[in-house]
Amino acid sequence: MKNRMKTPGTSTTEAVCRRIHGTALKAGGERGSRIANRVTGALGLGTIDLSEDAR
Repeated sequence: MKNRMKTPGTSTTEAVCRRIHGTALKAGGERGSRIANRVTGALGLGTIDLSEDAR
């Protein structure tokens, strides 16, 4: 796993949400993305919507 520094101006909450979402998208595709949104939403971290081009 790469040691990535978070982008300046990005909150810890957003960084965690993006990490969970990216991992789920990579592992489970669109279905993983939907599951990640449910999990991060329930944890109060927010959700990430994919554009039609990304699907």
